Amino acid sequence: MAQQKKILISQKAVQVNSPYAPLMEKTGVAIDFIPFFRNEALSSREFRAQRINLAEYTAIVFSSRTVIDAFFKMAEELRVKIPETMKYFCSTENVALYLQKHIVYRKRKIFFGNGTPDSIIASIGPRHTGEKFLIATSGSLSTDITRAFEKTSMDVTAAMFVKPVSEDISKVDLHAYDAIVLYASADVHSHAFRSHAADSLHRQSDRDFPYTLTMAAERPLPEAPRQTFSKSERLCAKNDITLLLNKGRYFSVDGIFRVCILEREKAADGNQATKQTSPKARLLISVPKRHFKRAVRRNLLKRRIREAYRRNKPDSSVDVMVFYLPAEVLEYAQIESAMKEVIARIDAFGKQTDSPQR
Repeated sequence: MAQQKKILISQKAVQVNSPYAPLMEKTGVAIDFIPFFRNEALSSREFRAQRINLAEYTAIVFSSRTVIDAFFKMAEELRVKIPETMKYFCSTENVALYLQKHIVYRKRKIFFGNGTPDSIIASIGPRHTGEKFLIATSGSLSTDITRAFEKTSMDVTAAMFVKPVSEDISKVDLHAYDAIVLYASADVHSHAFRSHAADSLHRQSDRDFPYTLTMAAERPLPEAPRQTFSKSERLCAKNDITLLLNKGRYFSVDGIFRVCILEREKAADGNQATKQTSPKARLLISVPKRHFKRAVRRNLLKRRIREAYRRNKPDSSVDVMVFYLPAEVLEYAQIESAMKEVIARIDAFGKQTDSPQR
């Protein structure tokens, strides 16, 4: 595939820690962010057409923060007082925590799953199956969550609180882009895109359709691997850690990290337990307790270090232990900058060029 020079992405621009900024800097690609639709709360008139009485329900199911805002806004417009006994079941913990914007967060009335419909149903358990549930949806009454609830014997009703509204992209010249990246089915089905694409097809009927429609893939591609941090990438075994500390090479970066690395093949020669079929590097993070007595601060630093590592993973098959040196909590930007230097030196070590010295 020829290199793309100008790309249109149907999302709002990311303002903080944008993953697109380094891509544009590295490749020279120009990226424009133009959303094809926006989520908009239903008016009270539109909601009344569904013939839903909010006061009748004793439990609400939420799947997004947008729907939470729309629900409480609707309750205010309809002058319905949400009782303190109302129970809330959310798709994820982040969605559940967002409820603090509108109500007092109490664990005995707020429950959450891990992102799947089955996990929401599991959070209900036998204790709450007698509740009368209202599933607050966005864009459609038929969702994975509503279909999962329909298979149960619980008293469930779905109501839409948010609708997708097409943006006006008639002034956007789609022919100026080498590729168009769409992230949601609503992008494809939006009136703005469908009418504009149909018009382009009519005018360009004598040549190939000029758009590349890239949808979210079910699996990561080899050339674009998923940036996760799996269990296999964590260094946990005591024997492996001891071997790394005894035979590894050490170097420091900017007075922020002290790093110990050991090539996986050498580790395997010394200990059969370390043989791995996965080529991924393995990481262990150490934040000293003598500098940070409270676990919450140590865990904060570990999360920042882990995230900086996840976004800049090395290509080498090595075991790595990172020691955090400062006696203060540094900002993420400083940690990531130092981590990029760490990764560069790890990759150089893996290629046996410019190896760090002990």
